[in-house]
Amino acid sequence: EAHCMFSPGQDWTREGVGILSLWFKGHPAYVSSFIEEPAGIYTMTATGEDIWANSDQFHFAWKESSGATSIIAKVESLENTHGFAKAGVMIRDTLDADSRYAALLLTPENGVRFQYRDTTGGTTSRYFEEGITAPQWVKLERTAGGLVRAYYSADGNTWTRFDLIQ
Repeated sequence: EAHCMFSPGQDWTREGVGILSLWFKGHPAYVSSFIEEPAGIYTMTATGEDIWANSDQFHFAWKESSGATSIIAKVESLENTHGFAKAGVMIRDTLDADSRYAALLLTPENGVRFQYRDTTGGTTSRYFEEGITAPQWVKLERTAGGLVRAYYSADGNTWTRFDLIQ
């Protein structure tokens, strides 16, 4: 909705104007949400195109980290809006859409995927393990030297290291 008051008022019908058209261009409605309730339990809803190719369009929560780090999440559920809808954990260089990243992501139909872009603006590569479904724990570990390892677990105790050999 937009409002504009002209001062002085305008006579749009003079000179024979019979129809006035207004065009608006803007961003689509924000339809994503991020809720922490109860403490430590996060629910996200999101829209987006994909985490793929050489530019990402997705909704995420983030925390800045440097050096050696690990990130763990339990994906309780994932709505099947698309066979390649994704939920999981990611380590990125920057918040830019074409940033280098490594991610371990769960999909509703295509198992667990280890995806990465190893150059800014480069193409995405991936490895996958089919038949893995929610609920599932996912974990990324980054060493001080920048090596990233990916793991998944059905119970959060016994971890399977993602095998990059296909």
